[in-house]
Amino acid sequence: MPRDFGQLLEAALGMLRTDVPEAYARIAERLESAPILFDVDGREFLLCFDQGGHRLADPAGGRQVRVATDTGTILALLDDEISLLGSLRSGRLELAGSPGSVADFDDALNAFLAGAIRTTRAADLLKELRVTAREKGDETQ
Repeated sequence: MPRDFGQLLEAALGMLRTDVPEAYARIAERLESAPILFDVDGREFLLCFDQGGHRLADPAGGRQVRVATDTGTILALLDDEISLLGSLRSGRLELAGSPGSVADFDDALNAFLAGAIRTTRAADLLKELRVTAREKGDETQ
């Protein structure tokens, strides 16, 4: 059974922490005060950072930004088939939070992408995400 988005995100962050620590540090810096509530394919989890690193937590905790989408849209974003703004305009992605928190999320997303392209292990996680999307029937390709 393929891992879901939360499990893949946790693996990707662990990979960045090891392989591209400066990207991981940038993400942690931007999100330390802005927990992100992800709702992907109907599964909610909270991504939190503190001095010890990152963790996925129960969504009942406080959040600064809420991101709701599906695996297919995440894949389209990673494949550069749709922009973040385009996914918002089309309703494929919902993003809610204060302007400052959303800006922090955007900075963290850019740091994540910049780090991911600098490690060869990201390709394996992307393949796994494609399997997850295919199983859910929402792959965009």
